[in-house]
Amino acid sequence: MLFRPDLSEKVERGEKTQTRRVVRPGEAAEYDLVNGTGIVAVRTASGRLKWVVGGTYANQPGRGRKGIGRIRIVGIYRERLQEIDLEDVKAEGFDSLEEFAAAWNKINPRHPYRFEDDPDVWVLAFVRDYPPSAPGPSAPSARSLAARSSDAVTTSAPAGGTPKKEKNRSLSSSPTKEKTRRGPDGVGSASSENSPTSGSDHGESPPSETEEIA
Repeated sequence: MLFRPDLSEKVERGEKTQTRRVVRPGEAAEYDLVNGTGIVAVRTASGRLKWVVGGTYANQPGRGRKGIGRIRIVGIYRERLQEIDLEDVKAEGFDSLEEFAAAWNKINPRHPYRFEDDPDVWVLAFVRDYPPSAPGPSAPSARSLAARSSDAVTTSAPAGGTPKKEKNRSLSSSPTKEKTRRGPDGVGSASSENSPTSGSDHGESPPSETEEIA
């Protein structure tokens, strides 16, 4: 999974445990309806498995560069970008909402991917993947991760179909934990992962992954 070099180092130091990726058209979340643990995987429009809870991925500090470690996804949920709160800003590796928004806009300068555009995003929570003999941080429980996703009624929910939420959140406002995590009915516009680019519904050229916050 590609990260900016500075953020890749934060991942290795345990200072970054979340990454947000914009939702691409046609992407679908898969839910565990039996155990009620929320989103367990994301598939692309073509049906390819993109991310899965429990899967491990290389921590790659830029395109074409060798991975410096591995991460294991422990949770996936979906929300609008501006739903991020201070706790999640810290988990992203930033000290404030303003710092996160400025970095996001520097990497995603075009509509509809800017912070003020409030794009739909996948939130990937992860821990460093340690060898079996090495101690590592404990992963959140399935129950706690389920609380970050809305209840599902289907096993797969594609992006699109629900009008965008109206909201006004200034960068100077105090973050709050009182928010609703996105479930299967949210709107999606674009996303990026290990090597893809983000598409656009507005005729913009998609940003390359090396331009992303990861």
